[in-house]
Amino acid sequence: KVRNYFPIKKTGAEEYIKSSYLKRQDAPPLGINNRDKISPIRPQFIFYYSDLRREQETGIENKLLAARWRAFSPHTIRRGTVMCDGCHENPSRFLLEPEEDRLYLLKEDGMDMTSFWRQDNQQMANGRFFSQKEYEKMSRKSPSYTIHYLKRWKKLIGNVVNSSKQ
Repeated sequence: KVRNYFPIKKTGAEEYIKSSYLKRQDAPPLGINNRDKISPIRPQFIFYYSDLRREQETGIENKLLAARWRAFSPHTIRRGTVMCDGCHENPSRFLLEPEEDRLYLLKEDGMDMTSFWRQDNQQMANGRFFSQKEYEKMSRKSPSYTIHYLKRWKKLIGNVVNSSKQ
């Protein structure tokens, strides 16, 4: 029964179910904000419509009405971030999840999306998603990438070594 798992919300005569399916505890997905800067993004809303009466499907089920993401500025700013390969080798961070990494098969459940972690059928409210081409360019292991990667590790190791001295 739906009501046992998710509380039904009411707005006037309309009822809807709010879910926390896309909440994650790892690093957020990234996009390009309206200032053309890389920014974390989160779902603003993903609306599916199902006509359920007396907890029975009556014809329309899992019809995608809208899927919209929004760039945001985190309320905390810090110097430490994930290591380079946390973004450069992680297409899911850019809503470009490869088919072989997919856990949920939404199409098999009658949903109009292949994945919540793919850009297909989704929009950005205040910016845009990274394109596949931009991601591939960013993920190339150029000499500049290698230099910055090594500098990052040296700095990290230096901080650890210095913190152990007393």
